[in-house]
Amino acid sequence: KQYDSVFEDKQEKLYRGLTSNYGSLPRSLYTLYMCISGGVSWTEASEPLIEISPVLGVVFAIYIAFSLFCVLNIVTGIFVENATKNTQIDEDTMLMEEMEQRRRWAEEAKSLFHKADDDQSGELTWPEFAVWVQDVRVQRRLDNLGLDLLATGPKSVFQLFDYDNTG
Repeated sequence: KQYDSVFEDKQEKLYRGLTSNYGSLPRSLYTLYMCISGGVSWTEASEPLIEISPVLGVVFAIYIAFSLFCVLNIVTGIFVENATKNTQIDEDTMLMEEMEQRRRWAEEAKSLFHKADDDQSGELTWPEFAVWVQDVRVQRRLDNLGLDLLATGPKSVFQLFDYDNTG
């Protein structure tokens, strides 16, 4: 009789587990959702199924694994896509800033050389350049443009811009 009581308690517990977790289709879907979202322990939800058949336990485990891997892949994909998009935006921004900086440098250099052309001939000769680079303000502006007159010397800088070697 004691064995029957234990058996009946086990049957009653199994019945309660099945009806509370899988008593209807909406209840089953709710239980499965709670299992993958952390609301219900997998052990609690799978024990009644395993009692009925171990195959149901395997099917339940496959469901959990499939659901988690799909969700993880989707979330990872979203993060990777956003990171790639942000990197592309950063590269485009840096390229545009570099192009703008080069344009400003060319305009500033052009302005400087026009001021150095004393006879307004449209050409800057070595004598004009040599006098012009003696001014400390000019040296500083050229240094800001990346041309270090002290390190390379005025003649080297002039030759750098004298691309046709006409002086």
